[in-house]
Amino acid sequence: MRPPAFAVDEPWTSDRLVTSRSVDRAALTRWIEAYERAWRTRGVDALVSLFTEDATYRTAPFEEPFRGLPAIAAMWEEEREGPGEAFELESEVVAVEGDTGVVRLEVRYGDPAPPDLP
Repeated sequence: MRPPAFAVDEPWTSDRLVTSRSVDRAALTRWIEAYERAWRTRGVDALVSLFTEDATYRTAPFEEPFRGLPAIAAMWEEEREGPGEAFELESEVVAVEGDTGVVRLEVRYGDPAPPDLP
């Protein structure tokens, strides 16, 4: 499976990544990097540094969210192929204000395409 497109309603309140309800571009970038590392790591232990116990996680705009860390962890394990899953993730922080950040994220699945040859 693939890392789902997602919206996270409470991602930054974990004191392991950000120490206040306010977030800046650097903190948001660190969170995205930690998310990718966690997706590539076996198990779900890393999720406690990404999500609060009462976080909600949406995989699509009109789907019901996964509520709470145990539900997020169960979804995470079911959706991933495993830590060896081939994908590339590129992100750009578009905007940050207060406790809200907007990120453009592109995920390419499978082995990277070989470079164009002349």
